[in-house]
Amino acid sequence: MNVSDTSIRMRGSERAGVMREQQKTDRLAATIRADSSVGAQLAAGCRGIKAAEMVETLHFKDTGNIFYQFKTRPYGEFVIFAKTPESAAQVLDFHNITMERFPKPQEAAGFSSSNVIRPLLLIVYDRSPVTLVHESVHVALRILERIGQPRVEAGSEERMAYLCDDLFAAFSPYL
Repeated sequence: MNVSDTSIRMRGSERAGVMREQQKTDRLAATIRADSSVGAQLAAGCRGIKAAEMVETLHFKDTGNIFYQFKTRPYGEFVIFAKTPESAAQVLDFHNITMERFPKPQEAAGFSSSNVIRPLLLIVYDRSPVTLVHESVHVALRILERIGQPRVEAGSEERMAYLCDDLFAAFSPYL
C-alpha cells in the first residue's frame, strides 16, 4: 500500500463524515420546518377561546374541596389543578390514581402526577406562577408521551411550548 492509497481512503472517509453531518443538518432543518407548521396549526386551534374559559371549577360535595379541570387542546387529555393537599388527596382517591409518594406543602412547592391513564394532577401549594410553569412542563411532557411524542428535542419543541402555554393560561387565574 502506498501513501496515495491511504490519502485517497482518508479523503473518502472525511467526505463520508461530512455527508453524514450534512444529512443530520438536513434532517434537523426538516424537523424544524415540520414543527413550525405544527406550531402554526396549534396556534390557530387555540385562537378565539381563552384557555381559562375552558376550565371547569368543581368541588366535592362532602368536603367542599375545590379543584379545576381542563381538557388540553388539541389532545383531549384532562388535567386537574388543585391548590391544597386535601383537594389533591381527594382527587387522587376519586380517580383511583396511585402515587409512590405524595409530597406535602412543607416538602415541595408543588408536584404533578405521573400516572399513565386517567387525568393528570397538577398541584401548586405555594400559589406561585413560577411553580405553575415548572409543573406545567412536567405535565406537558407526560401528555406528549401519552400521544406518542415522547422525545422533545431542539426543533421539535413547538407542541410542548404551546401545551405549556395553554396549561399556564388555563390555571394561572386560579392561583
